[in-house]
Amino acid sequence: MRRLTRVIKEKFGSEYEVQPFGSTRYGVSSSEADVDMVIIDPSRPHGISPDDKRKQPAIYDVRRVADTLRRAGFTQIKSIPRASVPIVQFRDPLTSLDCDININERLGIFNSDLINAYCSNMVTLRPLLFSIKTWAKSKGLNSSNPPSGELRSFSSYALTMMTIGFLQHRGYLPNLQAHLPPLEASGYNMNFWRTRPRPTCCDCRFYTKPPSWKQPPHLPNQQGLLRDWFQFWAHEFKYNTQMVSIREGGIVERRDTNDVSNLVLTTSMPLSGPPFLSIPIRVMDPFIVEKNVACSVSARAMERFARECGEWTRNGQ
Repeated sequence: MRRLTRVIKEKFGSEYEVQPFGSTRYGVSSSEADVDMVIIDPSRPHGISPDDKRKQPAIYDVRRVADTLRRAGFTQIKSIPRASVPIVQFRDPLTSLDCDININERLGIFNSDLINAYCSNMVTLRPLLFSIKTWAKSKGLNSSNPPSGELRSFSSYALTMMTIGFLQHRGYLPNLQAHLPPLEASGYNMNFWRTRPRPTCCDCRFYTKPPSWKQPPHLPNQQGLLRDWFQFWAHEFKYNTQMVSIREGGIVERRDTNDVSNLVLTTSMPLSGPPFLSIPIRVMDPFIVEKNVACSVSARAMERFARECGEWTRNGQ
Protein backbone atom coordinates (compact mmCIF):
# COMPACT_ATOMS: atom_id res chain seq x y z
CA MET A 1 0.00 0.00 0.00
CA ARG A 2 2.94 2.34 0.63
CA ARG A 3 4.09 1.89 -2.96
CA LEU A 4 0.59 2.60 -4.28
CA THR A 5 0.31 5.69 -2.08
CA ARG A 6 3.63 6.96 -3.40
CA VAL A 7 2.47 6.51 -7.01
CA ILE A 8 -0.78 8.40 -6.34
CA LYS A 9 0.97 11.24 -4.52
CA GLU A 10 3.61 11.67 -7.22
CA LYS A 11 1.00 11.87 -9.99
CA PHE A 12 -1.95 13.65 -8.40
CA GLY A 13 -0.66 15.50 -5.33
CA SER A 14 0.83 14.97 -1.89
CA GLU A 15 -2.50 15.66 -0.17
CA TYR A 16 -3.98 12.28 -1.15
CA GLU A 17 -3.78 9.16 1.01
CA VAL A 18 -4.76 5.54 0.36
CA GLN A 19 -6.61 3.58 3.05
CA PRO A 20 -7.91 0.01 3.11
CA PHE A 21 -11.47 -0.96 3.93
CA GLY A 22 -13.35 -4.24 4.17
CA SER A 23 -12.10 -7.32 5.99
CA THR A 24 -8.49 -6.13 5.79
CA ARG A 25 -9.41 -3.10 7.89
CA TYR A 26 -11.33 -4.96 10.60
CA GLY A 27 -9.01 -7.96 10.80
CA VAL A 28 -10.85 -10.90 9.22
CA SER A 29 -9.04 -11.21 5.89
CA SER A 30 -7.07 -14.20 4.67
CA SER A 31 -3.63 -13.94 3.09
CA GLU A 32 -5.03 -14.44 -0.43
CA ALA A 33 -8.08 -12.18 -0.06
CA ASP A 34 -8.69 -9.30 -2.47
CA VAL A 35 -7.89 -5.86 -1.08
CA ASP A 36 -10.36 -2.95 -1.21
CA MET A 37 -8.92 0.56 -0.99
CA VAL A 38 -10.03 4.17 -1.22
CA ILE A 39 -8.09 7.29 -2.20
CA ILE A 40 -8.88 9.92 0.43
CA ASP A 41 -9.56 13.46 -0.82
CA PRO A 42 -9.07 15.69 2.25
CA SER A 43 -10.87 18.60 0.57
CA ARG A 44 -14.15 16.62 0.50
CA PRO A 45 -14.41 14.78 3.85
CA HIS A 46 -18.19 14.44 3.45
CA GLY A 47 -18.25 13.47 -0.22
CA ILE A 48 -19.79 15.59 -2.95
CA SER A 49 -23.05 17.21 -1.89
CA PRO A 50 -25.58 18.48 -4.47
CA ASP A 51 -24.60 22.10 -3.78
CA ASP A 52 -20.87 21.46 -4.23
CA LYS A 53 -20.18 23.19 -7.55
CA ARG A 54 -16.39 22.94 -7.39
CA LYS A 55 -14.64 21.31 -10.31
CA GLN A 56 -13.57 17.80 -9.44
CA PRO A 57 -9.80 17.21 -9.37
CA ALA A 58 -8.21 14.95 -11.99
CA ILE A 59 -7.96 12.11 -9.51
CA TYR A 60 -11.74 11.54 -9.74
CA ASP A 61 -11.24 10.28 -13.31
CA VAL A 62 -10.77 6.53 -12.80
CA ARG A 63 -9.43 6.18 -16.34
CA ARG A 64 -6.55 8.50 -15.46
CA VAL A 65 -5.95 6.58 -12.24
CA ALA A 66 -5.91 3.33 -14.24
CA ASP A 67 -3.39 4.78 -16.69
CA THR A 68 -1.19 5.93 -13.80
CA LEU A 69 -1.22 2.44 -12.26
CA ARG A 70 -0.42 0.88 -15.62
CA ARG A 71 2.61 3.13 -16.06
CA ALA A 72 3.75 2.26 -12.53
CA GLY A 73 3.89 -1.45 -13.34
CA PHE A 74 0.62 -2.74 -11.91
CA THR A 75 -1.11 -5.35 -14.08
CA GLN A 76 -4.56 -6.65 -15.13
CA ILE A 77 -5.93 -3.12 -14.93
CA LYS A 78 -9.57 -2.35 -15.64
CA SER A 79 -11.39 0.91 -14.96
CA ILE A 80 -15.16 0.81 -14.37
CA PRO A 81 -16.31 4.44 -14.53
CA ARG A 82 -20.05 3.76 -14.80
CA ALA A 83 -20.36 1.58 -11.70
CA SER A 84 -22.43 2.88 -8.77
CA VAL A 85 -19.02 3.43 -7.18
CA PRO A 86 -16.46 3.97 -9.98
CA ILE A 87 -13.40 1.80 -9.37
CA VAL A 88 -10.14 0.60 -10.83
CA GLN A 89 -9.38 -3.10 -10.59
CA PHE A 90 -5.74 -4.19 -10.76
CA ARG A 91 -3.17 -6.70 -9.57
CA ASP A 92 -0.05 -5.95 -7.58
CA PRO A 93 2.70 -7.98 -9.32
CA LEU A 94 4.86 -8.03 -6.17
CA THR A 95 2.21 -9.71 -3.98
CA SER A 96 -0.11 -11.18 -6.67
CA LEU A 97 -3.02 -9.63 -4.76
CA ASP A 98 -6.07 -8.46 -6.71
CA CYS A 99 -7.19 -5.00 -5.66
CA ASP A 100 -10.07 -2.57 -6.14
CA ILE A 101 -9.63 1.14 -5.53
CA ASN A 102 -12.16 3.99 -5.61
CA ILE A 103 -11.87 7.72 -5.13
CA ASN A 104 -13.11 9.18 -1.85
CA GLU A 105 -16.15 6.89 -1.47
CA ARG A 106 -15.67 6.62 2.29
CA LEU A 107 -18.74 4.58 3.21
CA GLY A 108 -16.60 1.44 3.03
CA ILE A 109 -14.37 2.92 5.73
CA PHE A 110 -17.36 3.83 7.91
CA ASN A 111 -18.81 0.33 7.43
CA SER A 112 -15.49 -1.31 8.28
CA ASP A 113 -15.04 0.81 11.39
CA LEU A 114 -18.58 -0.04 12.51
CA ILE A 115 -17.84 -3.76 12.10
CA ASN A 116 -14.58 -3.26 13.99
CA ALA A 117 -16.54 -1.64 16.83
CA TYR A 118 -18.84 -4.68 16.99
CA CYS A 119 -15.76 -6.93 17.08
CA SER A 120 -14.46 -4.90 20.03
CA ASN A 121 -17.71 -5.60 21.88
CA MET A 122 -17.42 -9.38 21.38
CA VAL A 123 -14.01 -11.06 21.28
CA THR A 124 -15.33 -14.17 19.50
CA LEU A 125 -16.82 -12.21 16.58
CA ARG A 126 -13.69 -12.06 14.41
CA PRO A 127 -12.97 -15.82 14.52
CA LEU A 128 -16.69 -16.51 14.03
CA LEU A 129 -16.76 -14.31 10.91
CA PHE A 130 -13.63 -15.98 9.59
CA SER A 131 -15.13 -19.46 10.08
CA ILE A 132 -18.37 -18.50 8.33
CA LYS A 133 -16.53 -16.90 5.41
CA THR A 134 -14.28 -19.96 5.05
CA TRP A 135 -17.31 -22.28 5.08
CA ALA A 136 -19.22 -20.16 2.55
CA LYS A 137 -16.25 -20.04 0.20
CA SER A 138 -15.85 -23.83 0.38
CA LYS A 139 -19.52 -24.23 -0.63
CA GLY A 140 -19.39 -21.74 -3.50
CA LEU A 141 -21.52 -19.26 -1.53
CA ASN A 142 -19.08 -16.34 -1.15
CA SER A 143 -19.09 -14.65 -4.55
CA SER A 144 -21.42 -11.75 -5.33
CA ASN A 145 -19.76 -11.03 -8.69
CA PRO A 146 -18.60 -14.41 -10.05
CA PRO A 147 -17.31 -15.26 -13.52
CA SER A 148 -19.97 -15.88 -16.15
CA GLY A 149 -21.92 -19.07 -15.55
CA GLU A 150 -21.12 -19.37 -11.85
CA LEU A 151 -23.55 -18.90 -8.97
CA ARG A 152 -24.20 -15.35 -7.74
CA SER A 153 -24.15 -15.62 -3.99
CA PHE A 154 -23.13 -13.67 -0.88
CA SER A 155 -20.45 -11.05 -0.50
CA SER A 156 -18.33 -11.26 2.64
CA TYR A 157 -19.95 -7.99 3.70
CA ALA A 158 -23.47 -9.47 3.44
CA LEU A 159 -22.42 -12.51 5.51
CA THR A 160 -20.95 -10.14 8.11
CA MET A 161 -24.17 -8.12 8.32
CA MET A 162 -26.16 -11.35 8.66
CA THR A 163 -23.91 -12.53 11.47
CA ILE A 164 -24.05 -9.27 13.43
CA GLY A 165 -27.84 -9.17 12.96
CA PHE A 166 -28.14 -12.75 14.21
CA LEU A 167 -26.03 -11.94 17.30
CA GLN A 168 -28.13 -8.83 18.00
CA HIS A 169 -31.26 -10.97 17.71
CA ARG A 170 -29.84 -13.40 20.28
CA GLY A 171 -28.94 -10.53 22.63
CA TYR A 172 -25.18 -11.09 22.33
CA LEU A 173 -24.42 -7.76 20.62
CA PRO A 174 -25.87 -4.27 21.11
CA ASN A 175 -27.20 -1.92 18.46
CA LEU A 176 -24.41 0.63 18.08
CA GLN A 177 -26.67 2.96 16.08
CA ALA A 178 -29.55 3.10 18.56
CA HIS A 179 -30.48 6.19 20.60
CA LEU A 180 -28.23 8.60 18.75
CA PRO A 181 -29.09 12.28 19.23
CA PRO A 182 -30.58 14.18 16.30
CA LEU A 183 -27.89 14.77 13.70
CA GLU A 184 -28.06 18.56 13.94
CA ALA A 185 -27.74 18.41 17.75
CA SER A 186 -24.92 15.88 17.93
CA GLY A 187 -22.19 18.52 17.84
CA TYR A 188 -20.18 16.96 15.03
CA ASN A 189 -20.68 16.15 11.38
CA MET A 190 -20.56 12.45 10.50
CA ASN A 191 -22.67 12.49 7.36
CA PHE A 192 -21.42 11.44 3.94
CA TRP A 193 -22.91 12.18 0.54
CA ARG A 194 -23.33 9.29 -1.87
CA THR A 195 -23.78 10.52 -5.45
CA ARG A 196 -25.04 7.42 -7.29
CA PRO A 197 -27.64 6.35 -8.26
CA ARG A 198 -28.95 9.62 -6.77
CA PRO A 199 -27.58 12.05 -4.18
CA THR A 200 -28.13 10.53 -0.74
CA CYS A 201 -26.93 11.85 2.60
CA CYS A 202 -25.95 9.00 4.93
CA ASP A 203 -25.79 9.35 8.72
CA CYS A 204 -22.58 7.47 9.56
CA ARG A 205 -22.59 7.93 13.33
CA PHE A 206 -22.38 5.04 15.76
CA TYR A 207 -21.34 4.32 19.33
CA THR A 208 -18.23 2.28 20.00
CA LYS A 209 -19.85 1.02 23.19
CA PRO A 210 -23.42 2.03 24.02
CA PRO A 211 -23.68 3.44 27.54
CA SER A 212 -26.62 1.35 28.76
CA TRP A 213 -25.82 -2.08 27.28
CA LYS A 214 -24.21 -4.95 29.14
CA GLN A 215 -23.10 -8.18 27.53
CA PRO A 216 -24.79 -11.34 28.87
CA PRO A 217 -22.58 -12.99 31.51
CA HIS A 218 -22.61 -16.41 29.88
CA LEU A 219 -21.93 -16.40 26.14
CA PRO A 220 -21.64 -19.61 24.11
CA ASN A 221 -18.15 -20.43 22.92
CA GLN A 222 -17.23 -20.03 19.25
CA GLN A 223 -18.32 -23.55 18.32
CA GLY A 224 -21.64 -23.06 20.08
CA LEU A 225 -22.21 -19.77 18.29
CA LEU A 226 -21.36 -21.36 14.96
CA ARG A 227 -23.81 -24.20 15.57
CA ASP A 228 -26.52 -21.70 16.53
CA TRP A 229 -25.77 -19.59 13.42
CA PHE A 230 -26.40 -22.52 11.08
CA GLN A 231 -29.50 -23.54 13.03
CA PHE A 232 -30.88 -20.01 12.74
CA TRP A 233 -30.47 -19.67 8.96
CA ALA A 234 -31.61 -23.23 8.26
CA HIS A 235 -34.72 -23.34 10.42
CA GLU A 236 -35.58 -20.10 12.26
CA PHE A 237 -35.19 -17.09 9.98
CA LYS A 238 -38.40 -16.38 8.03
CA TYR A 239 -37.05 -15.31 4.66
CA ASN A 240 -40.43 -14.18 3.31
CA THR A 241 -41.41 -11.98 6.24
CA GLN A 242 -38.15 -10.97 7.94
CA MET A 243 -35.00 -9.10 6.96
CA VAL A 244 -31.64 -8.22 8.49
CA SER A 245 -31.05 -4.62 9.56
CA ILE A 246 -28.34 -4.09 12.16
CA ARG A 247 -29.25 -0.38 12.21
CA GLU A 248 -32.65 -1.43 13.61
CA GLY A 249 -31.28 -4.03 16.01
CA GLY A 250 -30.94 -7.23 14.00
CA ILE A 251 -33.93 -9.12 12.62
CA VAL A 252 -37.00 -7.05 11.74
CA GLU A 253 -40.14 -7.27 9.65
CA ARG A 254 -39.35 -7.40 5.96
CA ARG A 255 -40.24 -4.37 3.86
CA ASP A 256 -40.38 -4.67 0.08
CA THR A 257 -42.38 -1.60 -0.84
CA ASN A 258 -39.50 0.02 -2.76
CA ASP A 259 -38.86 -3.07 -4.89
CA VAL A 260 -41.37 -3.24 -7.74
CA SER A 261 -39.66 -6.41 -8.97
CA ASN A 262 -40.57 -8.11 -5.71
CA LEU A 263 -44.18 -8.35 -6.88
CA VAL A 264 -43.14 -11.22 -9.15
CA LEU A 265 -42.98 -14.68 -7.61
CA THR A 266 -40.16 -16.74 -9.04
CA THR A 267 -39.27 -19.74 -6.94
CA SER A 268 -39.72 -21.43 -3.59
CA MET A 269 -37.23 -22.42 -0.91
CA PRO A 270 -36.87 -25.74 0.91
CA LEU A 271 -38.40 -24.06 3.95
CA SER A 272 -41.97 -23.65 5.16
CA GLY A 273 -43.91 -20.63 3.97
CA PRO A 274 -45.08 -19.06 0.70
CA PRO A 275 -42.91 -18.80 -2.43
CA PHE A 276 -39.98 -16.42 -2.37
CA LEU A 277 -40.16 -13.00 -3.88
CA SER A 278 -37.81 -12.21 -6.73
CA ILE A 279 -35.30 -10.84 -4.20
CA PRO A 280 -34.93 -13.89 -1.94
CA ILE A 281 -33.22 -12.19 1.03
CA ARG A 282 -32.94 -8.65 2.30
CA VAL A 283 -29.82 -7.65 4.24
CA MET A 284 -29.84 -3.90 4.70
CA ASP A 285 -26.81 -1.62 4.73
CA PRO A 286 -26.43 0.20 8.08
CA PHE A 287 -25.77 3.60 6.48
CA ILE A 288 -27.40 3.46 3.02
CA VAL A 289 -30.75 2.58 4.54
CA GLU A 290 -32.50 1.64 1.26
CA LYS A 291 -29.67 -0.59 0.02
CA ASN A 292 -29.99 -4.38 0.13
CA VAL A 293 -26.40 -5.65 0.24
CA ALA A 294 -27.61 -9.14 -0.70
CA CYS A 295 -29.59 -8.04 -3.77
CA SER A 296 -27.29 -10.00 -6.10
CA VAL A 297 -27.97 -13.33 -4.37
CA SER A 298 -29.82 -15.57 -6.80
CA ALA A 299 -32.74 -17.77 -5.80
CA ARG A 300 -30.63 -20.82 -6.61
CA ALA A 301 -27.86 -19.60 -4.30
CA MET A 302 -30.42 -18.95 -1.58
CA GLU A 303 -31.75 -22.48 -1.91
CA ARG A 304 -28.24 -23.89 -1.68
CA PHE A 305 -27.46 -21.69 1.33
CA ALA A 306 -30.50 -22.90 3.28
CA ARG A 307 -29.78 -26.50 2.30
CA GLU A 308 -26.10 -26.30 3.27
CA CYS A 309 -26.93 -24.66 6.61
CA GLY A 310 -29.31 -27.52 7.33
CA GLU A 311 -26.65 -30.02 6.31
CA TRP A 312 -24.19 -28.44 8.74
CA THR A 313 -26.66 -28.69 11.63
CA ARG A 314 -26.99 -32.42 10.93
CA ASN A 315 -23.37 -33.30 10.23
CA GLY A 316 -21.29 -30.43 11.60
CA GLN A 317 -19.67 -29.58 8.27
